[in-house]
Amino acid sequence: MNAHRLTLAALLVLAPACADDEIPEDLGSRPEDEVMLVDSPILQHLAAALDDGATLRTSDLFYAERLRFTAAPDPSALLAAQASEHAALPPLAAPATLKVLTYNVGLLNRWYPFTHVGVPYYVERRAEVPARLLGDGWDVLFLQEA
Repeated sequence: MNAHRLTLAALLVLAPACADDEIPEDLGSRPEDEVMLVDSPILQHLAAALDDGATLRTSDLFYAERLRFTAAPDPSALLAAQASEHAALPPLAAPATLKVLTYNVGLLNRWYPFTHVGVPYYVERRAEVPARLLGDGWDVLFLQEA
């Protein structure tokens, strides 16, 4: 099954990178390039829709002149098999609570050339920063303007 997923991954990565008239230089150098469409569960629906689909390999998908569709590809069986595999997976664990805090530490007090930006109660805010940031067991802590 992994070889079939690799085949699909290779097609998805290589196909968009090719122009209509451009064939990858290394096409045919990998074992995945020579997989018969009918032997790949992921590509069988393409083989069924192509004239001579039983003799075509994944590398043939890069040659438009070799692809003569006799019907629209129907991936229903593939999707049903994937849905069945998914349904057989164990259920997800119960969700856990995630405690998140975002705190703007930049609004405490700032000096700039020729000016000072002060926020009301910055002394009090500065004093409470350690307790806020380190208290309450935050799982994720975001600091703004740090």
